Amino acid sequence: HLEQEELNSPRSIKRARHSIRIMERYLEAARQQLRSENRRVSFDAKKELEQLKPVLIPIARRRNIRLHFETSERSQLIGDPVQFQQIMTNLIMNAMDAYEGASPDINPVVRITLTSTQRYLTVKVRDRGTGIPAKHLSLIFEPFYTTKPSRRTSGLGFGLASVKHYVEDAFGGTIHVTS
Repeated sequence: HLEQEELNSPRSIKRARHSIRIMERYLEAARQQLRSENRRVSFDAKKELEQLKPVLIPIARRRNIRLHFETSERSQLIGDPVQFQQIMTNLIMNAMDAYEGASPDINPVVRITLTSTQRYLTVKVRDRGTGIPAKHLSLIFEPFYTTKPSRRTSGLGFGLASVKHYVEDAFGGTIHVTS
């Protein structure tokens, strides 16, 4: 459809095709999950994060939020790269959601940091949003638990539960939250 439109530039078409390829990867990951499959390969986490930027940055712009990425040169990880992208997407989207209802004085920025050592990759996603009440912190990784208003189309309580599952079971890692 984009190719038939005279107003769209070749660059727009290229971005649309790239977004379609990302969506195809997500669909394949969902199919693999349903079949209880995942592919464990060595991949560059920085490169996978770069592939998410064309999707996440426009969302952040529409919400007047700045995304700030800091990555180390070495960021090899063993696991499923699509699951890694799902982890990062959920964490970054939740960080952006934290600015809903925040004071207009706050400079909304989400900081995403990847650092690595010989054996470990550390991922940090930080925001300065409204925060999570202490009584909710122990529940945020539970399936179906959400602090988001029910009127929203998101907030079903799957995002952070799947993040925890992937981090611990698929990647053998740990996840922590502070507020």
